[in-house]
Amino acid sequence: VPSAAWPSERTRDFRAGNSLHDRGGEARPDSRPRRTTGAMRLEVKRCGNVHSELVAAVGWNAENELYSCGDDKQIARWNANGDAGGKVCDLDAFVTAMHFSPAPRSADASAAAFAAACSDGTLRFFLRNGRLEKTVEAHAGAVTSVRWTKDAKCVLTAGEDGAVKSWSPGGRLRGVVAAGETAVYAAAWSPESHASGGETGRVVVARGKNLRMHFANKSVGAETATTESAADSRNTASTPAWRAHDGVVLAVDWCAVSNLLVSGGEDRKYKVWDPHGRLLFSCAERDHAVTAVAWSPSGAHFAAGAFNCVWLCDAAGWCRETTSNTSLGSTLSLAWSDDGRVVAGACAKAPGVFVGTVLDDRRAFGECVARLVSPRAIRVADAEASGASRERTIETRENVGAFAFEHGHLILGVGTKALVYEKGKWGAPKASVELGGRATSFAQSRVGFAAHCVGASDAPLRVFSYDGQKACDVPLQKTASVMNVLPSTLRSTHGTLSLAPECVCVVSRDASTKRVSFFNLKNDVSRGAEPKPFATLSHAMPVSSARLNQEGGFEARLVAFVDENRDLFVARVASLPKGDAKDDGSRKQTLSKKAGLRAFPVRLAGGVDAFAWSESGDGLVAASKSGAVTAWHCAMAVFVDPDLVRTTKSVTETTARGDGLFIERFDGNRVTIRSGDGAICVSSVYGPNGTFFPTLHADCENRQWDRAIRLCRFVRDDSLWACLAARAVAADELEPAAIAYAALEAIEKVRFIEKARATPNVARRAADLAAFKREPEEAERILLGAGLVFRAIELNLRLFDWDRALEIALEHKTHIDTVLCFRAAYLKRSGRREDKKDFVAAAKEVEVSEERVRMKMAQEREREKNMPSAAREATKTGTVAKEQGRVASSKAKPGVSSKASAAARPAGTRTGSTRSR
Repeated sequence: VPSAAWPSERTRDFRAGNSLHDRGGEARPDSRPRRTTGAMRLEVKRCGNVHSELVAAVGWNAENELYSCGDDKQIARWNANGDAGGKVCDLDAFVTAMHFSPAPRSADASAAAFAAACSDGTLRFFLRNGRLEKTVEAHAGAVTSVRWTKDAKCVLTAGEDGAVKSWSPGGRLRGVVAAGETAVYAAAWSPESHASGGETGRVVVARGKNLRMHFANKSVGAETATTESAADSRNTASTPAWRAHDGVVLAVDWCAVSNLLVSGGEDRKYKVWDPHGRLLFSCAERDHAVTAVAWSPSGAHFAAGAFNCVWLCDAAGWCRETTSNTSLGSTLSLAWSDDGRVVAGACAKAPGVFVGTVLDDRRAFGECVARLVSPRAIRVADAEASGASRERTIETRENVGAFAFEHGHLILGVGTKALVYEKGKWGAPKASVELGGRATSFAQSRVGFAAHCVGASDAPLRVFSYDGQKACDVPLQKTASVMNVLPSTLRSTHGTLSLAPECVCVVSRDASTKRVSFFNLKNDVSRGAEPKPFATLSHAMPVSSARLNQEGGFEARLVAFVDENRDLFVARVASLPKGDAKDDGSRKQTLSKKAGLRAFPVRLAGGVDAFAWSESGDGLVAASKSGAVTAWHCAMAVFVDPDLVRTTKSVTETTARGDGLFIERFDGNRVTIRSGDGAICVSSVYGPNGTFFPTLHADCENRQWDRAIRLCRFVRDDSLWACLAARAVAADELEPAAIAYAALEAIEKVRFIEKARATPNVARRAADLAAFKREPEEAERILLGAGLVFRAIELNLRLFDWDRALEIALEHKTHIDTVLCFRAAYLKRSGRREDKKDFVAAAKEVEVSEERVRMKMAQEREREKNMPSAAREATKTGTVAKEQGRVASSKAKPGVSSKASAAARPAGTRTGSTRSR
């Protein structure tokens, strides 16, 4: 990206949230108002004097213990608070980097716990107690970087000899990823490599001033320099590279959750990149070279270190917190704990180790905000409460790790337990749940929550109700090799995991599958069976994020997702192709084109950078970096009546612009967006009548149709009427649907609904409603199941699906002449000749008589009246007839306009549509 396309240094500094000049120290004058970011802070603590010289590397194990390696050739252990736990072992070489295996202790006691890169060119594997398991001659010079994949199946090393290699956990060389003459100081796995154990995916390599992508394990088993050069040239021809910094790139990390890269270099800058090498953020020039960067496991922020300074940065790049300490020295290594609450650093000055706790992390629901004020205390401020309960502090016995606050319940991860607090009842937890491991993330629905645990190898994703009852375990690790997804990469904030009352959706990070898998949480759980993928959504492009709505039951469950092209799609979960995650996406879908909008995802918008479902109701909102915010009042209208989508859609302009947009919450009327520079923008997406939509959705959800109709008549907004029409049709409530369509002056749809209501046969009524929803296959299934073969044939004839009509007639050996008669009349009107072989063959065997066809049709209708299963109903004309009369009266006289009709009504009389004003 040309440098001229990026803002000036002053603008970049403003986006980063820095109020002081990094090189001079004087305040920068700026006439523009500085917007509040609500940034978190980093509380740094220096650890005890264990090492006598500088510390080169630090790392966390699965039990939340911190290990450090120093130039005094010692490995020391610390707890999460930074308290020394003693010396682990002595070494005979200098360690330059270390990384722990993500596998928990219970997985394999004999497996290596961590790998250490040494200055003598060796790669060493250690057990947890410090015992040296194996030493491998890895590189000709010093080994500068070592990384495990998140499934603990492969190790990546880089060295001063310019080579990047992959190794098995036992120390066997698997392949040479890249080779060259320039030293490599950092390398990192891609998210798809983490899921496949390094067999697929890519590796980013920092060589000189450039970053280059390489395919993982392209040259398996290569060991000679000649093969290394050939492998590197082959990768160079097929992988992208770009100039990342004006100086040597010293550090790089690739986030497995957000799929973003961060790099630091000698040009005294850190930068954020997308996986295609596009620059998303570049910080202002710092005082010293950026020597270390590390993504948080949550993907929400990252840490960057330099001489006497550590920055806590948002995923978009802007600086949340700057910690300056003259006693740190050069920051040589950074590592995050599994819950993302503590970052540890290795620095040059004794004692050489520090830990930084992320505080002031906020979660909000409604008018209530929960904020982590200390490692063991959360302060809750509720604007709706009164008196002493307006602000309360919740204290815990252990440090708080991950926590979430949605749907009126606050979930705290404390040790191996999850504490559940109900909004307004902060005195004691509603439930205390034993997780079997430390929680690293939570996902919530309106009835329960899911927790991902570290150390629980049998069930990493556990689902509970808010009263503490265990619902089920989702065994993602057992199917990880098939689904290409790892539990540690799943985060609800990034849309890789979404929980609904009866199902959960998981986004695969493997670019070759491009799928979203759905697990059923209800079926067979009572019998002890494990949830399995019951549906799979295969897309043409890799899916970036997917989220489930919370409104209604399973039949109303919708999933919205965004692909790499930034296109927003929505689909019905109940209509997705059934199958487990073993499906490679190559099987043909058996759904015909008639299934239309119901069976396949529907594209709603393009250029979407962030989206979210409403906390209350069926609303969906999407934001783009141009500042446009698009909202759909009722997303179900896409599958019920697409003609209502335009009426239920609104577009507003906000000040939230640029890359890195994130929607923090959407309560049904107001949307809170955090822009790429950290500023928070709160905007109403529905205009002056936006406050009525959550109330309307609540009335429809509770089936209080009279209240919903009165609300729409009071507000007199077409968007409300369209939303009511969609919700009523989706719930098979014909009377409120007819009233809503009458207010919208959709006379043809009112007549169709009234005709369906007057139909005495229940099956025919249900089939007509399915056809109204653009679900002809469902309508045909209903008719055939009720034995109404003629009506099923007639349905396909009205849809001009001649082949299907003839197929049903031949299958049931009835009304073949009826199909041929209608086909002949159609060809005669259009002036065409028969070109379908099946119809030509059938015409030779069946004699067609129009009079006989009419008699058979009359007999079928008479038979329907005498069917014992027919339900007789009197047509209800009360309220609907009045609504139709209002619209019809304005249409009766062509010379009278709607304004004149409104003037002719008595004073104070209101109509349900804004068109009559």
